[in-house]
Amino acid sequence: MAIFSIVVPIYFNEPNLDDTVPALLSLEKDLGGDTLELVFVDDGSQDRSLELLREFQKAHPDNIQVVKLTRNFGSMSAILAGMHHARGDCVGMIAAHLQASHQLFIEMHDHWRRGAKAVFAVRADREEAFSQKLFSNTYYALMRRFALPGYPAGGFDFFLIDRQVVEHLKTINEKNTNLMSLVFWLGFHPTMIPYTRK
Repeated sequence: MAIFSIVVPIYFNEPNLDDTVPALLSLEKDLGGDTLELVFVDDGSQDRSLELLREFQKAHPDNIQVVKLTRNFGSMSAILAGMHHARGDCVGMIAAHLQASHQLFIEMHDHWRRGAKAVFAVRADREEAFSQKLFSNTYYALMRRFALPGYPAGGFDFFLIDRQVVEHLKTINEKNTNLMSLVFWLGFHPTMIPYTRK
């Protein structure tokens, strides 16, 4: 039996947690007997996020870890902190507002079970204003042309990676980096699943 960890950076997410935590916990029943671990990293929130997370942790001590950072370091640092605490044989990452469909983790976990080292939920489209789409598409086009050929055209911010990839990330001493670009740069030939970001 394997452990599937999901790292969730938290920053002023008090309004989301009553929906987010139960939604993520519900994934365990579809993991084929694997154990689900949720690692919430509070990145210096000044609302009741940490208090709510502690309450969920008391109710689900076998499934929930809570990591508290001393101040706001930014989401990339929070995710890396979560990866240092995650016990999983594979580790996913998702934003606390669940703009991406958390149910995709079931399909991503299946790909990992079949040998995939990295699985990306790639934005096929996004429900955003034209100007936001234009800016994002231009950014990723430039990245593909000048920095990371083959990078997903719509980008990704929702992924699952094998423990081997996690260990590589933990040894790279980069600061102020885009973690998603770093995961792609490592070159583990990711499986890509398209989705529409809300």
